[in-house]
Amino acid sequence: MARSNITSDPADNLEVFCRTVTSRSRENLSAFYLLFQEQHYGNALSIIGQEIDSMIRVMYLLTISDLAYRQQLIDDAVDGRQWKHRETGKRITDREMVEVSTRSEFWVREAYKIRNGMIHLSRLHDYKERDALSLIPKEDKREIIKHLRRWHNGPRQKSPTFQDVIPYCRRFFTKCKII
Repeated sequence: MARSNITSDPADNLEVFCRTVTSRSRENLSAFYLLFQEQHYGNALSIIGQEIDSMIRVMYLLTISDLAYRQQLIDDAVDGRQWKHRETGKRITDREMVEVSTRSEFWVREAYKIRNGMIHLSRLHDYKERDALSLIPKEDKREIIKHLRRWHNGPRQKSPTFQDVIPYCRRFFTKCKII
């Protein structure tokens, strides 16, 4: 049976936060390989999106030099509260976290765009009938292909399709996973 106690000890909350991220990543790893094996590529990419989501949050936390504020955000995550800017009290958006994360990892913005395309119902889910790479802006396609070639050795076709990119998803997932 899952524990449901809410703790206020910062050290405990850091442990709970790290355990939560690690647990999600382990579960995602199993789910990704099951979905990939069954050729459910849209859902496999959604799992990569969840890993990107976790990574963006962890990277955002690491950019916060005020350790008390960082701890407050961790406490908020553990206690189920939305993250808010210390100065304004306004909600911290995914877009803001992506922009901050992109400063240290240039590819995060592009990965986040694809993540959104695969999580939210979109024309990208028609990838079995239409080439998903032809359905995104040309600049986004160039960035994705450039990233895959630079960091994952492929694809080598002059104008790759979604089917050409599929084999690299496994490599990408293995490199981006948090655990």
